[in-house]
Amino acid sequence: MEYRQSQLVGQASQKNCGQTATQLNSFHSYFIAHHLSYVAVARAAHVPCITVWSIDHGMAVSDAHASRVRLALLQLTGTPYLGPIPTFCLMQQGR
Repeated sequence: MEYRQSQLVGQASQKNCGQTATQLNSFHSYFIAHHLSYVAVARAAHVPCITVWSIDHGMAVSDAHASRVRLALLQLTGTPYLGPIPTFCLMQQGR
């Protein structure tokens, strides 16, 4: 199961290029639909709370934090988040 989780995280991270603001709102929709809090996700992902807030507001985070948050969301909800999470490396590619 751990291998499958890492596959989902990797596949979703590759789909982030060229996402629109509407698509970035999918994180917020997922977040609300599952009654999550920044603190709960941050604790489960072992990342700072500001990281989860940043994702929810469409701001870039590190690849490592994005992967940790995806895995935490899966563990907390049982449903993988397959939407975009902007990362720093993607922001640099867009130059």
